[in-house]
Amino acid sequence: MAHRGGLARFHELSADGRAWAPAFRFDGLFAPETPPAAPPLTESAAVVAAAGPPKPEPRFYYPRGGATIGPIDAATLRIQVERGSVHATDPIWLEGAKASVMASELPALAGLFPNHAAARGAGSPLMLWSLVAVVVLIALGAVVLFFKWK
Repeated sequence: MAHRGGLARFHELSADGRAWAPAFRFDGLFAPETPPAAPPLTESAAVVAAAGPPKPEPRFYYPRGGATIGPIDAATLRIQVERGSVHATDPIWLEGAKASVMASELPALAGLFPNHAAARGAGSPLMLWSLVAVVVLIALGAVVLFFKWK
């Protein structure tokens, strides 16, 4: 009956009619259980498996009051910027880097120093045209004063 599917592992059997036990306890009635096969990898799981272990998150250091603060992760560094503990001109060292960079130039802190970027943007077209306009106005003022006094 077990081979035809009429007997399941949960059914109770007795060899003597008095003591009953689940059918799975009787050797040879059922084929050995095989563990279920692992489900096939989805496309995204296959990409993750092929990519290997995750890369360690970058760690940063910065000076404060004669001491070096760190190592800290990017999220903690962003919090320090938002609290005002790290400023745009503070040097930040990325672990393993040969030199520090200003906090405002660090990609991990992009967008946290908009005023500093505008003030440093001497190469921006607006800043350049503003400088040209000031020079032209000063020159015109000098010409007017020169002919007025003559």
